[in-house]
Formats: sequence, structure tokens, C-alpha cells
Amino acid sequence: MEKNMEKVRCDWASGHELEEKYHDEEWGHEQHEDQKLFEMLILESMQAGLSWSTILKKRKTLTVVMLILLKVKWAQRLKAAAQGGQWLVQGNSLHL
Repeated sequence: MEKNMEKVRCDWASGHELEEKYHDEEWGHEQHEDQKLFEMLILESMQAGLSWSTILKKRKTLTVVMLILLKVKWAQRLKAAAQGGQWLVQGNSLHL
């Protein structure tokens, strides 16, 4: 027998479509995908001093900019390595 259950949301997510979607589909769910974790780290750091509503509204733009910056950084590193730069391994990271 099915029970008619109403979704329970935190107060901060009620009444705003983006916040409701984020709350229901992402907030509190485990995440193991590196790119998604990095996106969330960037969004959380951008949130400092801003409302979460503002960040969610700008999310697509912030994600695109983040990906562009990552590609530029890797292109710079590859170019430097091709010109004789040395890769330095520190822990799990590669540095020029």
C-alpha cells in the first residue's frame, strides 16, 4: 500500500525553483565524480558573501568559465613542457 508522502525541504529551499531542484537532486547526496566535486568546491567558494540563490542562478556561467580556465591552464603547462619545462611531481599533483 503506497503512502502519499509530501517532500520535506529545508526552509532555505522552499519556494524557489532552483533551490528546490538543488535541494531535492543534489544537496546531501554523495558525490564521487572529480569534475562535479571540483564544480561544487568552486560554487561553494563563490558563495562566500552571496546568497545561494545568486550562485545557482549563475551556476552555468561559472561552470563554463571554470572549464575554460582549466583548459587554458593545461594548455600553458603543455606548451611550457614542450619548450623544455620540467614537470615536478608533488604528492598527486603535477607542477611545472
